[in-house]
Amino acid sequence: MNQFLSKLGPGILFASTAIGVSHLVQSTRAGADYGLTLIAAILLANLFKFPFFDAGSRYARVTGTTLIDGYRSMGRWVFWLYIAITVATMFFVMSAITMVTAGFLGNLFQFILPNWSISSNQIIIGVLCVPMVFLTFGGYVALDKAIKVIAFVLLSTTVISFILVLYHGPNTEASLFPDFPLQDEGKVLFLIGLMGWMPTAVDMSSWNSLWTLDKMKARKEQGLSPLSLKEVITEFRFSYWISAFLSICFVVLGAYVMYGSGVNFADSGAKFSGQVVELYTSVLGDWTWVIIALSGFSIMMGTTIGVMDGYARAFKTCRRIVLLGYHDASKTNNTAIDIQKDLMTNEEDKHPTLLWTYRGILYILSLGVFVVVYRFGDSFKQLIDFTTGTSFLVAPVVAFMNIILIEKHIPEESQPSRAVKVLSYAGFFFLLGFAIYFVSIKFI
Repeated sequence: MNQFLSKLGPGILFASTAIGVSHLVQSTRAGADYGLTLIAAILLANLFKFPFFDAGSRYARVTGTTLIDGYRSMGRWVFWLYIAITVATMFFVMSAITMVTAGFLGNLFQFILPNWSISSNQIIIGVLCVPMVFLTFGGYVALDKAIKVIAFVLLSTTVISFILVLYHGPNTEASLFPDFPLQDEGKVLFLIGLMGWMPTAVDMSSWNSLWTLDKMKARKEQGLSPLSLKEVITEFRFSYWISAFLSICFVVLGAYVMYGSGVNFADSGAKFSGQVVELYTSVLGDWTWVIIALSGFSIMMGTTIGVMDGYARAFKTCRRIVLLGYHDASKTNNTAIDIQKDLMTNEEDKHPTLLWTYRGILYILSLGVFVVVYRFGDSFKQLIDFTTGTSFLVAPVVAFMNIILIEKHIPEESQPSRAVKVLSYAGFFFLLGFAIYFVSIKFI
């Protein structure tokens, strides 16, 4: 068991960042509003996005570099396109996650300290301070350990709730498979948003490569043997499909408990979080309220920490690439990947410039969250739909970049199976087709 747990890390981090908004919010809303109708869409999104996240872990283990380094080796414009996509989405993504986390924390405060008045801004400040302190002083090793505990708690409570709702059956006699006309703009927008973050945004695939390299460094410092390519891929796939299974659990919870009840999710982060907790307690019993509230807050805080770490690491890597001033691979005998291999030392991350870049992004993200929350604070569901929909629109671009990297930049013997390659092209056209359909519905 110790050997098994020691190999877990990057995949669990990925699952933790995914389970937050896409599962707790979007999947539960899908079940509550549309029954089980959208399960097929969720399964397809998980299936067709799989090769692009798998690429992050595979590329890092084979090349010893990140996907971001790979984007730069494809050309300056690809590298800057990745940065533009990240900058355009990061503040909205972080704000959506922070609002959900603050909602769970606010509910806990009301239960533990009912006579203590605390504003939503104070709660948000608290939510943002925790990951900044944690990431500044804890680093990857602390993040790795904390996420495993958080993931286990949420997995346990969700699976137990899922089994119990199946046993008790739905709370309505109405059909759990209502019509879902794709001509309805509102329904299409929700569907796009649902698949946009299912299991999470494709542009976050680069984080898998960052966490994989950090895991390799951590094992080296601990005197452990390096993980093989098979072990890295197995760990990621185990976590990925557990995440996919949980997305179905949340849809069933929403459908069996809330669909047809006449109760809709509130357009407020705090009220929405309270409804999610009540969803669980209605199945498990009122005595579980504190357990579920703590579990929900824990997983959302884990998501907050993971996402902030992902963005900070990504920009630190971008900063390093800019400082090194890579040349195009076509104009030099050494490609960017070869240069990076020589620089992958344990001391690199301790360079003052890169260290302050990492911390600076944490501060910039926090400031940006306040601006977005101020603008969308009273429109929680609209913020979620806008953020997830935007992620879906940029997904085909990042997906195509990952396909090229895997096919052109790693040895044939280390590439995925033919089935995964076929799935990657099918996934690209799936994402592209829905993106075009969304644009035609929304703007044409």
